[in-house]
Amino acid sequence: MRKVVLICAVALLVVGLIGPAASAATRHGTRTGVPTLAATDVERHGSCSGSSRWDLELDTEGARIEVDFEVDTAQAGTTWHVTLKHNGTAFFNGNRVTDHEGEFDVERSTPNASGTDYYRARATQAASGEVCVGKASI
Repeated sequence: MRKVVLICAVALLVVGLIGPAASAATRHGTRTGVPTLAATDVERHGSCSGSSRWDLELDTEGARIEVDFEVDTAQAGTTWHVTLKHNGTAFFNGNRVTDHEGEFDVERSTPNASGTDYYRARATQAASGEVCVGKASI
């Protein structure tokens, strides 16, 4: 019985010491010019200048960062002009039309630069002039 209790105590001690360190390493990764192996997720959400809402998600996948920008307007068939920037340089510039649910999204990926990567997403609704701006870094 003492042997079982001792084994359980050692196991809990190991999990208590290693678990948080492993979790922090996965969450933060190492940014020394080499992309992290574990995926790092960043999600930002917000309101636009009108009644629409936006979501901006960044996922590190090896040597690339996947970017997903979504706008929900609840109005089908509206045209939006969208620009996505990475560290100040546009990597997507185009129009999107909302689907039957009043949503559109743009999915692209960029190289994972060394250091912090800064992203900015902007969408302007052509008819109303409503603007959505999302920012995130990873």
